[in-house]
Amino acid sequence: MAVNPNALAAVKRLLSARYPTLEVDPQWLDRCIADVRQGAAAVRNGSNDQLARSVRQQLLETDLAQVVPPSYSRIAPEKLRAANGKVGDSGRGAVLVQIESMIDIGCSAASQLEIAEARVEARRSNKDPNEAYTGLKPAASASLSWSGADAMAAFDAQEEGKSQSNTIYPRRMLKLELSDGGSSANVWAIELERIGGLDMNTTKMGSKLLLKGALVKNGYLLLTPATVSVEGGGVSAKQAVAEEKLIATLRAQLGPPRRKRGMPSRPQAVSNQAHVGNGSNHAPMAAPDRFSPDEDESMLLAALEAEAEIDEAAAVQVAERDARVPHETKLDSGGPANGHAQAGRRHQAPIVMVDSDEDGELASTVWHETILIESSPEP
Repeated sequence: MAVNPNALAAVKRLLSARYPTLEVDPQWLDRCIADVRQGAAAVRNGSNDQLARSVRQQLLETDLAQVVPPSYSRIAPEKLRAANGKVGDSGRGAVLVQIESMIDIGCSAASQLEIAEARVEARRSNKDPNEAYTGLKPAASASLSWSGADAMAAFDAQEEGKSQSNTIYPRRMLKLELSDGGSSANVWAIELERIGGLDMNTTKMGSKLLLKGALVKNGYLLLTPATVSVEGGGVSAKQAVAEEKLIATLRAQLGPPRRKRGMPSRPQAVSNQAHVGNGSNHAPMAAPDRFSPDEDESMLLAALEAEAEIDEAAAVQVAERDARVPHETKLDSGGPANGHAQAGRRHQAPIVMVDSDEDGELASTVWHETILIESSPEP
């Protein structure tokens, strides 16, 4: 279906006026106009200007990667390094970008992780995680957009405990991942001053921003209300996975949970049937994969029981050996000294050493020979 030339011209005129540096893929624009024409009857039968406004709204709700050609690039990292201190300007040089991710660097990662998980759980229960958030905004009749003072007062009220909820993110300083839709890598931007209309509770991923002279510092864009305007919109596909991506990012940032002090990294289990032999090891039980604090005492008792069993088994082995060699302990014709030496050997208890192998599992070894331990005097 061919696009009406007058309608196409009206759409291009509006988009060029709003987003002067945006390069729109002609094929996407034709498809968008056709889809809008087939939509609501008011748009289908309306004026070309009304059609143009509907196309602009559709652009705000579409991923820029589908809107611009692959060669498009406005905020690539190498361009930021070569930029003359800023990106875009307040005139015909404004640059349209979209939000890919958002995190509050003024709040702890642990608290944001708890809130993100609570929000996911609320949605699974068919609850609106932003239900308590509506009470934080000033009345819509006062102004169509928040003023800086209103936004600050509302969030300060929350932070002071006047309107608390475990599914509402606090508001400090946002760090945004931005994309221009091209194939270049994304860039990062930080709020130098608080920007009304941006927050982690209601701002959708894929929302569009217009950069109008944002400062560049060490590869970061520094955003202020004077250098950025919030165009709105959002991409449903990005928003659907935004919370899960945030949770993964925060978990990676926090690392694995710390173990309690003194808790072993792997619990050791001791076999209840210790087999003691001359120079042999007993087979330990498989260590469990899970560990609970209640196992501390049970592991200690099991180790003590195993030690007692080892001593008992060693004593039984000595008795069996003496029974097999009954004359070994009798005095011979070598004199009393030799007899005393034999008696001394008869009453010596075997030496039992208990150690752990490389896997942390207990093993025991029994020696019946005399072991001489020498030590040097301390200096």
